[in-house]
Amino acid sequence: IHNFIQYDALARHAALEPCVDAGSVALVGRIDVGKGFGEFLAAVAPRLLPGITIRIIGDGPLKRYLAECYAGPQIEFLGWQPYPQVIRLAARSQLCVVPSVCEEACSTTVLEALAIGKPCLALARGGTPELRAYQLYDGQLQLADNMEQLVTLMLTQLAQAGQPAQPARPAQPAQPAQAVQKAQEAQVQKAQEAQEAQEAQSTQAPQTNPEPQLAAATKPAGPMPPASVFGADAARILPTLLDLYAE
Repeated sequence: IHNFIQYDALARHAALEPCVDAGSVALVGRIDVGKGFGEFLAAVAPRLLPGITIRIIGDGPLKRYLAECYAGPQIEFLGWQPYPQVIRLAARSQLCVVPSVCEEACSTTVLEALAIGKPCLALARGGTPELRAYQLYDGQLQLADNMEQLVTLMLTQLAQAGQPAQPARPAQPAQPAQAVQKAQEAQVQKAQEAQEAQEAQSTQAPQTNPEPQLAAATKPAGPMPPASVFGADAARILPTLLDLYAE
């Protein structure tokens, strides 16, 4: 189940920042192990070109250490920010990068970046590839196999000549991709077929009835004796009935 986001609130906050800072890249999240901030900064710092600014928004146990190692004119640590300000900063950026190295099931940061119309770059891990279903336009979410490739994607997008940065776009609920819909329909169909097969099997299964066997065992070989001698026959039939009952 994918995370929920508030499209209306995102659109309202993003609309306050209609302009984009060219060359700016936003990274939002908890600065901790698994989120990939240290790995990303180690890969991008030696390759930063003039005019590129990395803005890291968030707090966490690794913030101080990473700031001491990498903070400078082109790498800014903005610390914790109120949620509306986080969205406004993301809307002002040219790109959003989500460098998580852990297997995230569903990244809320990716969903929010897509919802406000930002090009988003991330690693192809966990459930992130599925989130392409929420793109507002083709190619909005681009995935990399490793951190070096992620940095290359970022530099390529920033350096594209004659391609203006994507403006902030009003957020709207995106329809799931056709592949996701087909997969869900297939699961429902499979469940229905399994239920129908189970019902058919229960209706067609032969019902065992011990009555014919009992009748055959108790039926006299000859014609039914008259009522006057029926008591004598009972003495003969009773042991057979007791044996059947014991079984």
